[in-house]
Amino acid sequence: MSSNNKSKYFDTIKDSKSSMTDRMKTTADKKSTSQPAKRSHSEVSNTSTEETSLILIKLDEIESEIKNTVKTNDLKDIVQEMVTETVTKLLLNFKDEIGTNLEKLEDKHKLDIGELRERIDSLELENDALREQLAGKEKSLRKLTETVEQANYASNNAIKMANYNEQYSRKNNIKIYGVIEKEHENTRDVVCKVLKEQGEVQITADDITAVHRIPGRQGSPRPILMHVKNTEIKVRIMRSRSTLKRHDKGVRLADDITKLNAQLLQRLKENEQIEQSWFYNGSVYGKVKHTGQRMRFSIDDDIDKKVKIRK
Repeated sequence: MSSNNKSKYFDTIKDSKSSMTDRMKTTADKKSTSQPAKRSHSEVSNTSTEETSLILIKLDEIESEIKNTVKTNDLKDIVQEMVTETVTKLLLNFKDEIGTNLEKLEDKHKLDIGELRERIDSLELENDALREQLAGKEKSLRKLTETVEQANYASNNAIKMANYNEQYSRKNNIKIYGVIEKEHENTRDVVCKVLKEQGEVQITADDITAVHRIPGRQGSPRPILMHVKNTEIKVRIMRSRSTLKRHDKGVRLADDITKLNAQLLQRLKENEQIEQSWFYNGSVYGKVKHTGQRMRFSIDDDIDKKVKIRK
């Protein structure tokens, strides 16, 4: 309720009270001037006064209630206005604060994103540089690998060729084991005598171009290394091995093979797929156990792989 309406409302009540009071006075005056009533003057006067008092009391109560009602409504309006204004201010402040915080957060995120992008760009550049370096290293590694492979191939070929040449130079050599060694012996004569008596093969001193003892196992006679004039003489002597074995005097003959060929023979002997291995005419051979196939092996062969391929 507005202040103007309140004033008008209170004025109306006051006017009503005044008017009622005036009317009551006028009525009392008329009654006093008119014909006498049945009641006495004091009775009439008392009745009118009581009625007037009751009415005035009632009007005062109504006025008080109206005042209280107006005050309560006004208070509600004021409180509502204050609450509305406070909430509005709080919302505005909160909105401003949120906006400010969002702007700060957005700026921080933009800064962080910018820094991350710079780091990513830097890492990409480093990555590209590393890739180029890696590509160069890989290229160099391939070249080195090719060089090493070529060197290994050349080295293996050189070793094989050296082994072949060494073995070829020994093609007319014969090793004799088990011949009792005597002091001041003539090794050439000893060999001719042993081969004649136990091998039943006749050779002369002229058939032997060189002969001497070589280091051997301790506790056993030193082996004799003999070089004959030609392959024919060697073949004739080597055929007497079975005769020497039959005499059973502990004398035996063997080819003079290189260290690498001896290692190859040992590997063939230890391999489960090889039944038998031997040396003949400068080469090493093996017999495959399950197939009976005879194969020639080289010093650089992978025995298992070679046997598997030939199956």
